[in-house]
Amino acid sequence: MRLLLPIALLLLASVARADVTAAPQFKTGNDLYQLCSASPLFACADYVSGAVDMLIALDAAEGKCRYFKLKDGVRPEELGEIVANYLRDHPDERDRAAISSVLRALMAEFRC
Repeated sequence: MRLLLPIALLLLASVARADVTAAPQFKTGNDLYQLCSASPLFACADYVSGAVDMLIALDAAEGKCRYFKLKDGVRPEELGEIVANYLRDHPDERDRAAISSVLRALMAEFRC
């Protein structure tokens, strides 16, 4: 029992130190393009699906279609391909945040 407290304090100190040195890292369009250019596209589709979920939730909160309207039955892999093609065709936009590339690609493909 007396040994438990020092061990707990050491663990707490190491966790606290890790939080201080860690910095958030956001994906850029370049990061997403690399992810989407790799095979298989699962990681790309996962990222894009998460972004789509967030953007759809924002639309729902507004109560109207502000960004895009997905077709029924569209699969995550298709969304990944759409974003990968958009990033391939628009290299000048890859230095922006990845989420903005996802939004622009889907707005171009699925208008409200």
